[in-house]
Amino acid sequence: FIGYVLQANACVSKSGNPDLCKKYVGCADDLPKPVKDVFNNCKNSVYPDGFGSCSDGDTLLKSEDDKTQFEECFIKKLPQYKSLDSSEDKAQEKFMKCIYKNGNKCLKS
Repeated sequence: FIGYVLQANACVSKSGNPDLCKKYVGCADDLPKPVKDVFNNCKNSVYPDGFGSCSDGDTLLKSEDDKTQFEECFIKKLPQYKSLDSSEDKAQEKFMKCIYKNGNKCLKS
């Protein structure tokens, strides 16, 4: 799944489609709390002004360096799945479905 997310991140980031970017970032709203906390911490440390707009040549993840920094931060700090309870597992599944749905709009176009 991580490999897929990295591909989808790159594709959506460069898509120039603000609507798709908004939906893709919106997937994070489905994350279970411990994972969402990591996402927000990494987002705030790498992107203090928020993600890019995906319009006017602006990419979602701004630069390769920022993108890598954000992804490394997230992967390093991510709690292991076994520490999630069943409702958190469901939230994680919902997030994954959302990522696949929106990632595929980009990757398969």
